[in-house]
Amino acid sequence: MAKAPSGRLIDELAHGLELHTCVERLLEHLFPRHPADEPERAGRHRPLEAVVEAEPALREALLDQDRPAITRRWRRCLAARAADVPLLHDLAVLYRERALAEIARGGDGEGADTDLAVATCLWALLPVPAEHAAARDQVTGELVGLHAARGAHALAAGRSDAARLHLRCLEACRSGPAALTALLADLGVPAAVTADTSGPQRQADAALDRWCTDLVDRARARLTDPEAIARLPEGVPEDYENAIATLAPLARLDVPNPGLLSTGLGWHNDWCYCLYSRKDAGGLRRVLGSARQFADRLAPHCVPDRGHLPENRALSVHHLFRGVVADGDPDCIAAYEEALRWNRDNDNAAELLVQSRLRHGDALAGQGRFAAALAEGEAARRIAPADPNVTAFIRDMTGYAAEEGTFGVLRDARRNLESQHYDRVLRDLEAIPPASRFHATARKLRLEAHLGRGMAYANTVIGASDRGSVRGMSLEPAVTDLRQALALADSADDRAFVARSLSGVLNAWAVNQVEAAMAPGSAPGRLPIAAYEAVALLHEAIDLDPGNSAARGNLDDIKRVAGIT
Repeated sequence: MAKAPSGRLIDELAHGLELHTCVERLLEHLFPRHPADEPERAGRHRPLEAVVEAEPALREALLDQDRPAITRRWRRCLAARAADVPLLHDLAVLYRERALAEIARGGDGEGADTDLAVATCLWALLPVPAEHAAARDQVTGELVGLHAARGAHALAAGRSDAARLHLRCLEACRSGPAALTALLADLGVPAAVTADTSGPQRQADAALDRWCTDLVDRARARLTDPEAIARLPEGVPEDYENAIATLAPLARLDVPNPGLLSTGLGWHNDWCYCLYSRKDAGGLRRVLGSARQFADRLAPHCVPDRGHLPENRALSVHHLFRGVVADGDPDCIAAYEEALRWNRDNDNAAELLVQSRLRHGDALAGQGRFAAALAEGEAARRIAPADPNVTAFIRDMTGYAAEEGTFGVLRDARRNLESQHYDRVLRDLEAIPPASRFHATARKLRLEAHLGRGMAYANTVIGASDRGSVRGMSLEPAVTDLRQALALADSADDRAFVARSLSGVLNAWAVNQVEAAMAPGSAPGRLPIAAYEAVALLHEAIDLDPGNSAARGNLDDIKRVAGIT
């Protein structure tokens, strides 16, 4: 008769069964979407059993099947055991097995991708003995290859979030322990271990290159598709739009592959050349907007001043076109300088930069900012030291810059003229010496001030006289201003205009004097004197403007009234 098992043995068996049950429930909790194909063998996961045995709170939550509590307790366990290599190795095996099983069943869900990422990071990060390094590399090679294949499949299906996770995992493998640890932490599996990751780094580099190369090959096939090319507008020799659309989804995921980004940017540049030749400014701006997603992501992978490299040349041409469509010379200058930063041998960018700087300098000079304009000229000379246009511009601005204050006086004088503050204009312009290069401008402004003040005074007097309010008021101040304006007139047109204005005022003054002498209550004998003075004024008026018929008529009338022959 068989001996009954001892109480100790029964306790051990019960304890083992309880541990196995807890591990089974923990695995069901960790992998709810794809459980194991068959029950786990008891004792296979000793590191997990050790965790359950050492953590009563976790064991209690598992036995009670309290899912929220299991989640909390498991996270605490992982955080406390981030350097537990046997535990992390057991998890690496589990995550790989479950991910591969789900993939084998045709699963394309988020769970399989996440489990694959955890498995890949753990296998790449965990330390292994030198004699097992080749086996570890075989496993990681398989995993990174799956990431590249599934990432490409997800991107083609429009599942960009899934593709982003696969790409991030490849990048973490390429970058080393810090990036792998960071990704694991984001995925809820903290790890504080490190190892030589050079093997997985090489494998991830190769996998990402294959992903990108395959995609570029498919894009190039679309670029040269004869049927698509036949439908393109004249002057566009290849199907840039569809080729770029093939690369753009991966570019938008910030793929760290200069070859793919440079290829996409180069196709944008070729398309821009076509649109520029067709004078399609709107199309050019639209294509440049698309190109930025490639250029801005390519730039961090490149080093300035290496114009012999294709990626640098692509960046330089891109910024050249951005300058072509920029609004305003400051934006043009910034774009052309960026083009030259990437490729100093971009002669088109250099030529356009010089033109933009001189044009901007002209605009600054028009605002009286001659020192700033001179600085633009100096910047242009650093690019084109032998350009005669640059040399002439610098020579002119050097002289103008010395008189930037004088220009400010002239600017204020123009504003005061518009406000009819003639006295202020004439006072301020006295400070400008005859030797100033702005002397001619100042002379013209003085002419306008004397003319304006004289005519304003004359119109006031004539208006008052017509109303009878100030009959006989002298127009001498107006005549004095107009004579000074005439002396300042250099052009024939100015002299003719001022002469006509002065002739009219002289005529009005003569009539005003005679009318005042003939008015009731005027002094006896005043008329003859006034008449002789008026005749002299009218002769001057006719000499200034022979076509002044009013002055001629008034001269005849006054002579007749006063008995002057």
